Amino acid sequence: MSYQDDLKLHLSSYKKSVLGVSVQGEFIHQGKVILYDHILPKVDTDLNLLPIARSLEGSFRKSRHRYFHHLNSSQAFAFNLFLPFFTHGSLIF
Repeated sequence: MSYQDDLKLHLSSYKKSVLGVSVQGEFIHQGKVILYDHILPKVDTDLNLLPIARSLEGSFRKSRHRYFHHLNSSQAFAFNLFLPFFTHGSLIF
């Protein structure tokens, strides 16, 4: 199993056990809808942010890329890592 496969498996488990979401998310590739466990349903996109980032992120909502609901989104990762720091001047967890 590759690193990417391990990561997607871990994210799928996290989505179900921590976020409480068992519904597969959609990825549209060449007009075909493909369902994946490591992707959130679009209605649950906000769950891809840590609670502190969720409360601060409002003004950045329009700048999200179209794959923000993927749990392996690099943009969501950056929001979670840097938004609390730039908002409060330190990391808050």
